[in-house]
Amino acid sequence: MSKVKRSPDGPSGSSKKKKITDSLAEPRHVPGSIMKIELENFMCHEYFEVELAPSITFIVGRNGSGKSAILMALLIGLGGKSNATNRGANITEFIKQGSTYAKVTVTLCNTNDKQSAWNYEDYGDTVTVERKIAKSQSYYKLKSHTGKTISSTHNQLQLLLSHYNIQVTNPISILNQEMSKKFLATKEPSDKYKFFLQSTHLETMINDYQEIDNRVVTLNSTIRRKEASLPEMRAKFFSTKSKYAEANLLQGLRDKISAAKDELVWSKVIALEQEAEPLEKYITSLKTEKAPDFDRKVTAKNSEVRAVDSQIKKLESEIETASDKYGSLQSDSESMKCMVQAKKREVANVMKEIGNCKTSARDITQDKRQIENKIRDMEESNRKRNVEAERAQRESELDDCKQKLETLTNELQSVSSEISRYEHERLQLSEELKQITDDLETNQERDRKIGDQMRTCQSGQRSRVQVFGTYMDHLIKKVEEAARQGRFHQKPRGPFGLHIRVKDAKWTTVIESAIKAHLHNWVIHDSHDKGVFTQIYRSCCKENLPNITMMKFREGTYDISRNRPQNVNHPTMYDMLEVSDNMICNALVELTTMEQVLLIENSEEARGLIVGHAPKNVMSAWTLSGDDVKPRGVYSNDLSRQTAKMLNVDTTDLLRQLTHARSRITSEREILNQKYSSLDGQLKAIRTKAVGNRNRQSNIKRELNSLNERAIELDNLEDAPMMDATALQQDVIVYEAQLAELAEKKEALEGRRAELDEAYREARRRWEESTKTDGSIMSELEELRTKMGVLQRKRDKISQEADRLKNKKKEIVAETTKAENEFNAKKKQIEDGTAMAIQCCPRIETRKKPGQIVKLLRNLEQQVNKSSISQSEIDALATQLEEIKSKYLRKKSAIKKINELAQELKSAQADREKHYFIMRKEISYRLSILFSMNLSQRGYSGQIKVDHKNGELNMQLNMPNRKTHDVKSLSGGERSFSTVCFICSLWCLMESPFRCLDEFDVFMDLFNRRITMKMLIEYSKSSNIHKSQFILLTPQNLSTVKEEDKVGMKILQLDAPTRF
Repeated sequence: MSKVKRSPDGPSGSSKKKKITDSLAEPRHVPGSIMKIELENFMCHEYFEVELAPSITFIVGRNGSGKSAILMALLIGLGGKSNATNRGANITEFIKQGSTYAKVTVTLCNTNDKQSAWNYEDYGDTVTVERKIAKSQSYYKLKSHTGKTISSTHNQLQLLLSHYNIQVTNPISILNQEMSKKFLATKEPSDKYKFFLQSTHLETMINDYQEIDNRVVTLNSTIRRKEASLPEMRAKFFSTKSKYAEANLLQGLRDKISAAKDELVWSKVIALEQEAEPLEKYITSLKTEKAPDFDRKVTAKNSEVRAVDSQIKKLESEIETASDKYGSLQSDSESMKCMVQAKKREVANVMKEIGNCKTSARDITQDKRQIENKIRDMEESNRKRNVEAERAQRESELDDCKQKLETLTNELQSVSSEISRYEHERLQLSEELKQITDDLETNQERDRKIGDQMRTCQSGQRSRVQVFGTYMDHLIKKVEEAARQGRFHQKPRGPFGLHIRVKDAKWTTVIESAIKAHLHNWVIHDSHDKGVFTQIYRSCCKENLPNITMMKFREGTYDISRNRPQNVNHPTMYDMLEVSDNMICNALVELTTMEQVLLIENSEEARGLIVGHAPKNVMSAWTLSGDDVKPRGVYSNDLSRQTAKMLNVDTTDLLRQLTHARSRITSEREILNQKYSSLDGQLKAIRTKAVGNRNRQSNIKRELNSLNERAIELDNLEDAPMMDATALQQDVIVYEAQLAELAEKKEALEGRRAELDEAYREARRRWEESTKTDGSIMSELEELRTKMGVLQRKRDKISQEADRLKNKKKEIVAETTKAENEFNAKKKQIEDGTAMAIQCCPRIETRKKPGQIVKLLRNLEQQVNKSSISQSEIDALATQLEEIKSKYLRKKSAIKKINELAQELKSAQADREKHYFIMRKEISYRLSILFSMNLSQRGYSGQIKVDHKNGELNMQLNMPNRKTHDVKSLSGGERSFSTVCFICSLWCLMESPFRCLDEFDVFMDLFNRRITMKMLIEYSKSSNIHKSQFILLTPQNLSTVKEEDKVGMKILQLDAPTRF
């Protein structure tokens, strides 16, 4: 058996290190199996290294020894996420406390067959995966057998795992401690069915098919959206075609435009001249008035600062003198304090020695008195002793002891049986109390949920808009205000739920559950409107932006006649909704395809109609019980305790129902509390009786032990010789000498204590006088420092005022410079404008503003544009017309291709689902056969029934002495054994280079554990499970495993954890 060895040095020679070694000759590893795991600063391990056997390795250790940390390291090291471990939400939580990083190194076998090895030329015989976790990041390294880093990407790690079919999140590959305990203890068929789907990858296939369905829905939505834009494109084509008319341009308008342009040039020059005149006056005012005034104020403030600095310098000198004096006295006071403490310690030491002397004298006196009494007893015994009488007395006492022993033995058996009966009653009452406690918790949770629903209904009574958020009223008003101001091209519509009403109230909760994700959505015309809406939303609310559906607004709703189900006597979700806004209705059609979702009251009828062979144009169906029925299966939703919160609900009636339900729950809670109090009283009475019986049992056992010892002592006792007291008398003389010596030592120590007390009182008096002197000097020093603070604050205030004046002066200088620059720029613009205007025409004196002339020019140009279109514009219109036509034809062709692709995808999906059902049936059949074979290891028989329709997996077992149809009636060990048989059957179905189980035997008794151990060992040596490597973790020893079964096995014993 391998042992855990500790080395005094870690990887760098400075930290502790644990390393597991083994001397057994091991067979060769298969490709993909784990050869070694190395941990550094991971969870409870500072450094840990373990080499695993090729076939089967048992890791044995008590709780807290770190065995599960090895499994967590394997999962994390091979790319697993922290939430897959059930130990933490963040990867940094695995870093050992007190460390800044953690590192996991996993070495995989890459040999045995070079053709099937992964990149053998680069990596060689082994592939080492190293993952380092720091506080801020985590990264990987893939190394060759020589230690060279070949890759550092997570993608390469995924390729390696895929090559060897390593699935770290699959419980068949790695079943960690939390999942193992939960799964081994579960009795629910639905939990076992979920485990079956996850282990056989059927769950992944279901998710893939769901994704394909979503893609088909997206394609259909794209087709409808593109088809909706075709009429708009046709209208744009005919609008462009009509713009071929006006061709003449009036010459008079051109002359007016030319004259207006000349006047505009000179009007700009005149406007610049008018702007420059007041600017020149402002510059003169700054230079001659404001700047000199601030210079005078700054000079006065600087004089005040110098005067305060002189006072501060004088105070600093006084403070320094007082501080030196205080420091000198403080040093003397400290030395006196040390002397007082030293004297006090000397007095305490002397008092301790005096106490030791008194204790020793008391002990010696007591020993001396005992010996003297013993001497007197021996002398008295020798005088009165009669041997024959003593022998007769011993025999009589021995007979009495035997009679008492027989009586007490019978009484002990009676008490033990009563204790067993009380313990059985206590366990029964404890189980009943636990059940009542669980019922109370369930009752309180139901009461809390109904209270939440009542508050929601009351909120809905106040304002239905507030159901969608307290900010919604304000947001809708802001959107309407922005629409009135013309900021939107089209006013956004939403939230969807505010515009939806369910025609039949019984379907309200079901429909809300089906489209709940879209009830807060908004529909918006284009990206411009989305930007404006986002700005308004941010100003009203700090929550995340709701989902936005962006689509071109149009009149009316979509024509869904082609997509409606045919020959079906059930309403669709589209039929059951009354949507007050056409665009919201169209958006819901695109998002949910609700025209193809049926509403069927009876679940059985829905399953018979939809599952496996849905009618044409039917995507799914919803039932009143909340089942979402699809062609490939049924997804159940528990709506029994849910009520509609956002769609039209009769809040008055609902509040009445909720109040009645809450009263009923309160009554149930009172009954449960009464029952709990009654059972708790019975349990306390039984515990009191049990404690009394246990005390009585302990007393009887002690009395039995005492009587047994006395009987043995009497039986073995022989006639003793006469006693000699000479040695004891010699001990009395020695004790008297020791007492005399201690009395002399105590007298000397009393004298020493008196001297030390006097010295201590004198030292303390001098220290207290020094402390008083220090206090007066300290008060004087504090007063000087207070004055210094006042002066410094005064100086700071004056300095701040001076700085403010300086800054103000700088602002005036900067403002002057800015004004001069602006004036020079204006002057330059005037010169440039005048030069350009002269080139156009002589100076024109005008009183019109440039804006008035620009407006006149715009009106003239509009008249010209209305009356004529140039040839270039006609050519541009012809080109635009051709582009629109080409774009229309291309979009029509694209719609046709997308439609064909959607049909092909739908056909392929149907074919895949057909093969999926066949494969699922085959896997279930093989699983049942393998399970029956594994049960035969213990002489059991049974089968597994997989109900895919209801999502349940049931195990049926037949015992040799009784017939059991349900594993719920089995004991914990038998149920754990059947579950291990189930896991072994899954192993035979799914291929993996290694398999890990943590605490698989935690609920088993000794017999079931021995059978399970034997079965796992035989599986590890069998060829039926693809030569996999087994890593099994257990907190129990392996004493039940036979020596011949340990051949090729590796057992790693971890040290027990250190408890503080």
